[in-house]
Amino acid sequence: MSKFFIKSLIISGKNKRTSTLNFDEGLNIIYGPSNTGKTYVLKCIDFVFGSKNKEPIPSSSGYTLIKLLIQTDNGHVFIEREVGKNKISVVSENPLIQSKTYKIQDIGTALLGLIGIQNTPKIIKNSRYETVNLTWRSFMHSFVINEEEVIQQQPILISKESTAKTVSLSALLYLISAPDASKINPIEDKKIQEARKRAVERYIAEEIHKLNERKKILDEKLKTKINSPEEEIKKLTDELSKIEKEITTEIGNSKNTLSKIIDIKNRIAECNLLLNRYAELRSQYKADIKRLSFIVEGEINLSRIAPLEKCPFCNGEMTEQHYATYIETANAELRRITQLLNDLKETEDTVIAEKQSHIESLQKLNEERQAVENVIKQKLKPRAEKIKNSLEDYQNLIRLQNELEIIEKMRQSKTHALNEMLAAKDDKPIEYKPREHFPQDFEERMSKILNDILIACKYEDYVSSRFSIKKFDIIVNGKEKENYGKGYRAFLNVVVSIAIREYLYHNGIYPPRLFVVDSPLLSLKQNIDEETPESMKIGLMQYLIDTQDMGQTILIENAIPRLDYKNANVKLHYFTKGKTNGRYGLLLDMVN
Repeated sequence: MSKFFIKSLIISGKNKRTSTLNFDEGLNIIYGPSNTGKTYVLKCIDFVFGSKNKEPIPSSSGYTLIKLLIQTDNGHVFIEREVGKNKISVVSENPLIQSKTYKIQDIGTALLGLIGIQNTPKIIKNSRYETVNLTWRSFMHSFVINEEEVIQQQPILISKESTAKTVSLSALLYLISAPDASKINPIEDKKIQEARKRAVERYIAEEIHKLNERKKILDEKLKTKINSPEEEIKKLTDELSKIEKEITTEIGNSKNTLSKIIDIKNRIAECNLLLNRYAELRSQYKADIKRLSFIVEGEINLSRIAPLEKCPFCNGEMTEQHYATYIETANAELRRITQLLNDLKETEDTVIAEKQSHIESLQKLNEERQAVENVIKQKLKPRAEKIKNSLEDYQNLIRLQNELEIIEKMRQSKTHALNEMLAAKDDKPIEYKPREHFPQDFEERMSKILNDILIACKYEDYVSSRFSIKKFDIIVNGKEKENYGKGYRAFLNVVVSIAIREYLYHNGIYPPRLFVVDSPLLSLKQNIDEETPESMKIGLMQYLIDTQDMGQTILIENAIPRLDYKNANVKLHYFTKGKTNGRYGLLLDMVN
């Protein structure tokens, strides 16, 4: 599902301040007094999207260039068009939309890339099965509604142009299921009626054949189907949760063991440091012993030399001299250092024993940690992975069951269509009736959505509602929309547009995800014979707030109900008309 939203509307002109209006992806509201340029917003969007109206804003304003910045899943798209011109320039980061200057009649095809449509599909344009290119403007009228169209009596989902009614329905049909109209031959005259009928028969038969083949494949895959895969998923999820808790516990144990390992390693490092210091001290003690031994030996050798009796120079008698001896002192010091060396040996042995104890503890801790890692890696994680694979299998099973149900409905619908075709009279051309090609449950689903919206909006005196495929419009309390006044018609037209957007969001292949409407609540409008109650306005606004995830909504109104828009992440633009501080109106250099 490709997503996009209008990020900015930029209007500029020579010697004019550029007027920029920024939008969010969800609900955006532009409100304020009349004549402030609110309606220009929708007209400018319509203009850039290829409207034939060459002047969405007065030429006297001096503003001449209108630009839209659009955010898509695949990058930004910049679209600009000069007022009064029929050429539209596109600069695109999205590979589905080519950057170039388009003629006005070609832009509608290029814009299909915004919702992921490419290769310009064909849709059926009339009862004779003739085709035309699908364009953006084929369905834009259902999602971009100006203040004149919002009160119209005709169905809001069908183009007002008589030549485009079938096209508009075919366009909606394409957004829902993307039928391939290029294979269908148009009816040229009665002579080729049978040929066309056979072609359609073959087409439907092929579709039925494809569905049957797919059904066989799914039936084969579902042979081992269990009664309640949902219950199995719950059991497996609970079991997975327990295993993940066990893994968390074991990881905690591993961390605790690692902390102890680090502590033991620090202690071993301390022992190594002490042993290194003791080794240095032993070297010092040995050096001291060697020095003292040298002194003692020197003193002993000196005592063995006879003293001189006569002077070797004058041969005179030498007087007896007394020399101090260091033997006893050196011996005492030698004994003391030797004792210190013996004590150092005992201390070293103690430290070595302590280090060995730490090494043994470290080995045990490493073994414990490895055992924990093995439990996680070889036992718990494989169990968790196996459960995850089983969960995926059951989820795939549920998807297959859902697909099978859809296929069965489609097969029944195609078979019904084929049977009707075979029963039709040969001499009567089978005309294309787009309403008959909508999904079998389209009317039912649309009716449910409309009912939910009207209940949420507290529709006045509400009893029931339904969507009429024949009218292609809403019927409320048994009363067709055209029988209501302008206020209620506007309200119901908006509700129908919201409903088709919601239907496409949940069931369509290409939901546009854009809704722009001018004056859906008709607040403070003149000449309105029947204004909707305030409670309905509040209800509708709240519904738009609650369904912002379905796409971008740009709503233009004079006044809005009091709600907590800020906490609901609603983007508000208030045009003051100078009555309060703030933005006067859309065009910064244009005031009344």
